[in-house]
Amino acid sequence: MCIFSKQNIANDPPFSRLDLISCRNVLIYLGPVLQKKVMPIFHYALKLHGLLILGKSEAAGVFSDLFDPLDKKMKVYAKSATSFRPHPVFHSTPTR
Repeated sequence: MCIFSKQNIANDPPFSRLDLISCRNVLIYLGPVLQKKVMPIFHYALKLHGLLILGKSEAAGVFSDLFDPLDKKMKVYAKSATSFRPHPVFHSTPTR
């Protein structure tokens, strides 16, 4: 099943147990503070060994402990099993 949804990746609670997150060329438009916020959210949202696909100019960077590179050239990463569990912060605003 594939779900398309409007979602604020920095504020809305994520879906969970996802097989795939593709956000090609999204992180390059976010500042370092926001990047550090959304990467743990991506880790939280993916099920174990779920895939994260980034754009050519993006990388897991300081979050390499959360994601294992599967294809460095194509920027495909898998959620890694880690003893450290990041605690993402969600700030959802109610809709009317």
